[in-house]
This record gives sequence, structure tokens and C-alpha cells, in this order.
Amino acid sequence: MTGMLGHGRRRVARLAIAAAAANTVIGLLVVPASGAAAATPQVTTVSTAYVAPLQLAVRGGRILVTDRGRLSELGRVGVLATGPRFGDLTGVAYDADGSGYAYTSSTPDHADTRLTIVAADGTRVTASLSGFERSTNPDRRISYGVDRPSACVRKAFKALDGGPASYTGRVDSHPVAVANAGAVWFVADAAANAVLRVDAVGEVRLVNVLPRQAFRFSPRLAQGLGLPSCVDGVTYRAEAVPTDVELGPDGNLYVTTRPGLYDLGQGGSLYRMNPRNGREVRIAGGFAGAGDLAVTSTGAVFVAEALTGHIEAVRSSGRHSTYLTLPGLAGLEADDGHLYASVSAPVSEGVRTGPGRVVRIG
Repeated sequence: MTGMLGHGRRRVARLAIAAAAANTVIGLLVVPASGAAAATPQVTTVSTAYVAPLQLAVRGGRILVTDRGRLSELGRVGVLATGPRFGDLTGVAYDADGSGYAYTSSTPDHADTRLTIVAADGTRVTASLSGFERSTNPDRRISYGVDRPSACVRKAFKALDGGPASYTGRVDSHPVAVANAGAVWFVADAAANAVLRVDAVGEVRLVNVLPRQAFRFSPRLAQGLGLPSCVDGVTYRAEAVPTDVELGPDGNLYVTTRPGLYDLGQGGSLYRMNPRNGREVRIAGGFAGAGDLAVTSTGAVFVAEALTGHIEAVRSSGRHSTYLTLPGLAGLEADDGHLYASVSAPVSEGVRTGPGRVVRIG
């Protein structure tokens, strides 16, 4: 989902620490989970009919794919849905039995964001997520940025990107992922910094706002950005930008986030969240651009790193290691004992050199 999130309300250019290295990798690189040799996961290409496949929904052999603002089902002729002009259609999920599905969409300015639920008979219910954000703004009382910034720090941030050193949550919505739990759908809204609950008739409620992400400006980073020494050691409490949400077999939600300021390669987190009361526990961190995640029927959790192309296997201790690397990795799902991933078309010197793919792993 890289490039699709709007990384919180602070629109600052990210530092691409891992991007250059990731773009030079060719083929598949498997990294064992420990020092011992590990079996290479089998990777099978399921389809090459895409350019920039983003998210997947997989259920019983059926696969939905979002690609450049369009939703299609693998093996089915035609497009199921199209996002707003110059906007996006990003998140998608099947319902429990695979007969219906839901998808998220957003206009370019995020003024109109929706979850559309499609029943087996084609009946559609649309929930206005942007309307919910405008009426409630769940993080309106949360303070982001630098606590009690000095005049020097305020001036430095103003010069950096024109924004304030500290602010409270503003109205913005950009849904990027959805998960099903029977008659209820859960949405990761990246710009609202929240997980939302949508019922079968389209009523939207808040599950919870994700915790602020603390980020410390090292002297080296401050210098690299041309910031004065008063920023050295300053802690910036960034918005938590949820990038995916999945329902685990334990009944809990699993949510990945990135900090809404700079994605320097190690700021991504994984949370477990109680869907009834919204209480969350951070169970892992240090992901290089945490994107999609997959939770298997046995409770195993995998996280896709957008900056490295790594699929990280997460242990119960929170430690994680690279299971597989797929350059161009975007979406990640689990079904029927396999992982499924979407991979963007490879590009060399601005020219596409191959197709985007959907692959099955294991």
C-alpha cells in the first residue's frame, strides 16, 4: 500500500532508506528464521493479469484483487467496481462464506470515503466513513507532535513543511483495509488513525483510535533535514496510521500501523485489539514500513514490509524474522493453509519490465 496512505495529516517527504536496496533485488530471496537452513517456501504465480495489484481477498479458491482503483475477481471477466476518478479503491474482503464482499473507496481529497458492502444477491449497502469522521472526529482531543515545543522548535517545523510542531487531531478519512466478522465489518482508516466498525445496514461506530507513535529526532537526522540543534533529541508523537486490519481465530483484531511523520524503516507496529472494547496491546514493532498482514487459521501472524519486500513471521514473543522476500510486495492474505501475496510490476529506469502478479506461497 505504499504511496496510498497519505501518512497522517503531516505531509512531509519520507526518507527512502530501504527503497534503493529493495529495487535492486531480482527474483526471490529466502532468509531462514534462524541460523539453521530453512526450507524454501514454494512460490506459485496464480495470475499475471495486473500492473499494480494492491490488496487481496481470498476465500476457498476465489480471489478478489484491487488494482489501480479497480476491483476484479480472478478468473472472472470484467470489473466488479471502480473507485472515484483520480481517487482509489483499496481495501477488500470477502464475508465469512465468500458469497459477499466489501471494499473501501476514497475521492482524491478524502472528502467522500466509503465502505461498500455487496451481498450475495448483489444488494449494496454504503457506509459513509467521511461522514462519520466529520461528525465525530474521534482523535480531536489527542495532541500530536512535540509536547510543549520551544519557540525554536516551532519555527523549525514551520520551516520544514509549513506545519505546526504540535496540533490536535483534525478531520480526515482514508480507509485502506477491511476485515469481516459475520454481519460486522472492521475498517482501518489510515487518515482517521482509527479502526471503525460497520454493521450490515451501514451504521459506523468507533472501535478505537490507535496510540500515538513516539519518534525521537537524533542529531544526525535533524542535521540531515537541515533542522537547528534545538530539535536534537526532541520526541515527536506522531499519528498512528493503520495500514491493515484482520480478524484472528482468537476473535481479536490484528492491526498494523506506521508513524504519520517519517517512515524511516523501523517505525511500523503490530497491535492486537479487542473488537468489543477497543483495548489494544502492541505485540511487535520495528517493521520497515508495516503494510498488509495475514493471520492464519492456526493464529500465525505474518506482516508485509513495504520498504523491503519482506514477509515477516511474528512469534508470540513479538520477535519477528524474514520468512520470504518478494520485491514489489503489496498485499498479503492467508487461506487454506497458504499465504497469498500481490506483487507490483517490476520497473527499471521508469520502464515496466514485467507484469504485476498474484502468487501463492507454501
